[in-house]
Amino acid sequence: MDKKMSEASYYLSETTLDVKEIAQKLGFSDSHNFMKVYKKETGMTPSEYRNSFPNRLNYDS
Repeated sequence: MDKKMSEASYYLSETTLDVKEIAQKLGFSDSHNFMKVYKKETGMTPSEYRNSFPNRLNYDS
């Protein structure tokens, strides 16, 4: 996993930023493109990854 996807995983697991905000922070032109790249690199969507932390409150929009 490259640095950008590692950073995305951090934001998804440790912050309440929504997917659109994370995509913008990482320099993606839109959240759809970010979601496609994230799924290709990690095997799951950003929401699936975020929801894989059972003790985390779900802040996804």
